[in-house]
Amino acid sequence: DDQTQIKIDLDSLLDALEAMAVGGDIRPFLEVFHTQVVKKIGIKDTRRLDEKTLKLLFMTYVSLGKAFHPLSEKEFNQGYCDLFLGTARNLPKSRYSWLIEFKYLPANAKPPQVEKAFADAEAQVIRYAADQTLLPLLLGGERELKAGMIVFVGLKKVEFRPWPPEPKATKKAAAKKRAARG
Repeated sequence: DDQTQIKIDLDSLLDALEAMAVGGDIRPFLEVFHTQVVKKIGIKDTRRLDEKTLKLLFMTYVSLGKAFHPLSEKEFNQGYCDLFLGTARNLPKSRYSWLIEFKYLPANAKPPQVEKAFADAEAQVIRYAADQTLLPLLLGGERELKAGMIVFVGLKKVEFRPWPPEPKATKKAAAKKRAARG
């Protein structure tokens, strides 16, 4: 009887995963993940918080839905990708698989440190996305690859940059679209 009163609300998570898999937009997932997971991490938990811990939390949260098959530290082009999210084959509308590199910086990181983290992560993404042997097998011909870098600046913010970088005109149009949504 007690269990009938417990309802796990996954609606926002599943909507965000659909936006990633079908629309190729990771930002709704990052917003849900930051709000429902990262912001709930206690101060004491941050003493040994690192990239690996946040990646595992991210992967676990993605795994609550059935849109992706996560592969952690998968070898690509003689390196190890932090996280590859292969689109589930049984979801016909799904178009995008994701290759993601994570970086974690302390909350007091300065802008040059954030830029360096993005540059380091981008170099890794470029290397892994160039794997012409494994990527075609994982994408299966009918899926497209989305890639990007996620930098956690402490627990206060999660920043994402797509790869390849969006052209400036596209960035401005995307920013206007996000602003219009509120």
